[in-house]
Amino acid sequence: YFVTDDPQMRSQNQVNPSVAVQDAAGGEDVVYVAWEDWRVPDHPEIYVAQSLDGGVTFGLDVPVDIPTAGTSYRVEPSLEVGSFTNLGSIVKHDIHVAWQQGAGDEADVYWTYAINTFPPLSDEDCPYPYQNSFCFNGLTKVNGFYIDSDYALPPDPAPSWPVEPSWQGQVSLALAYDTDLTWCHADSTVPYRRGVFIAWSDAASFDEWRYELHTRRVAG
Repeated sequence: YFVTDDPQMRSQNQVNPSVAVQDAAGGEDVVYVAWEDWRVPDHPEIYVAQSLDGGVTFGLDVPVDIPTAGTSYRVEPSLEVGSFTNLGSIVKHDIHVAWQQGAGDEADVYWTYAINTFPPLSDEDCPYPYQNSFCFNGLTKVNGFYIDSDYALPPDPAPSWPVEPSWQGQVSLALAYDTDLTWCHADSTVPYRRGVFIAWSDAASFDEWRYELHTRRVAG
């Protein structure tokens, strides 16, 4: 089945898809697909589309950042969707997307989320034409947050390298359990229950050919 709402995209690049499925109050499975989209040359964007009929037809292509759609460099999305019930009747899907933003030494890792409601509620926060669909709630830069830890270096460790602007990418994202209480970071007294874990490859604290794996938990 064809995902995008733009028929002209049959002649353009759409790559690196990520898919997630949830139930909407006993109806058909709701299928979400995120992908890297090159409809604007040299400015790839991340779009997400939803299908309310089990993947047969899809709705609008929703960019992760509506105000600047078509002016960025966003690639390789990772998508997860969670479901929860509010007031016993309204089902909500929290849609999380993380990706690499920028190329080369300008690349960082970003994340955003949206709330999709079944049955749909009036949502004046989403600009036209997304009022009856969903829209994302701003962007959060994930990398660049460092805290001290008790990590023990191996014997004869390599020389230390300064933390500097460099490439971050190859993002992977997973949902956190609703009941898993976690502090925002090691020195925080503010807990939260929802959110996602994000892992990525990071060169900021090493060099151009040896990378570290970093992880962070974020929540909206």
